[in-house]
Amino acid sequence: MRVESLPTASAAVLSLLICIGEPSHALSPDEENSLRDLCRAGLNANGGIWSSDRINSAIATLAYGPMAIWPDNAQSTAYKTCNRRGYLNNPSVIHQSPINQPSVNPTP
Repeated sequence: MRVESLPTASAAVLSLLICIGEPSHALSPDEENSLRDLCRAGLNANGGIWSSDRINSAIATLAYGPMAIWPDNAQSTAYKTCNRRGYLNNPSVIHQSPINQPSVNPTP
């Protein structure tokens, strides 16, 4: 591998991670719980599906960090985060990304 290709390869890996919906940072259990609650609220916010830009922005910011690194706009990022990571499937289960694995398995 040539040294000149390393920055391009790193950018490609980062782009791939963003596309598949992985967070850019590890999430704390409190952030995971907040995302679960925000996803339920965002689903029908303001009388429409994903219609609250403030809730969508909060979801995107918790999941990815600053707006500059969101993979899409606030509404799309919130929708994809909540659906692809399973926050809407079972509200009593906290999603754990591969980056944020628990040290102890929770009991059902």
